[in-house]
Amino acid sequence: MKKIQNQKGAALVIVLALLIVILGLAITFLNRVSIERTSSASYASAANTRNLADTAVNLVQGQIRAATIQGDNIAWASQPGMIRTYGSLSGSTTTASAALLKAFKLYSASNMVQTSSATLTTEDAPAGTWVADKAIWTDLNA
Repeated sequence: MKKIQNQKGAALVIVLALLIVILGLAITFLNRVSIERTSSASYASAANTRNLADTAVNLVQGQIRAATIQGDNIAWASQPGMIRTYGSLSGSTTTASAALLKAFKLYSASNMVQTSSATLTTEDAPAGTWVADKAIWTDLNA
């Protein structure tokens, strides 16, 4: 009878040991899942930040491309924050002219392309003292 009781005690110890191992594995698994979730959320946040930064760069590149490939008879000039194109457009024909055709803004604005110099505001063209106003204007040629 004593041998059966010893076997029951050994079985109890084995079962408890297995439960502890299984519980340890479950806790380890849940901990790893939590770490992976945090890591993937961090990666997604960094990817969104990169995409937003790339959006601004791509917008400016698109504006530069649109301003500089309008046609053979269109002249363009750049200034900090804007590319101005000069010429005349009659129908589908462009001719050389000193008249402002379009002004392509290289910064965030509600209207990214102005078609008339009358609609340009003082924010679109820097004043004579723009060099001193570093918070608004940057000299890209400096």
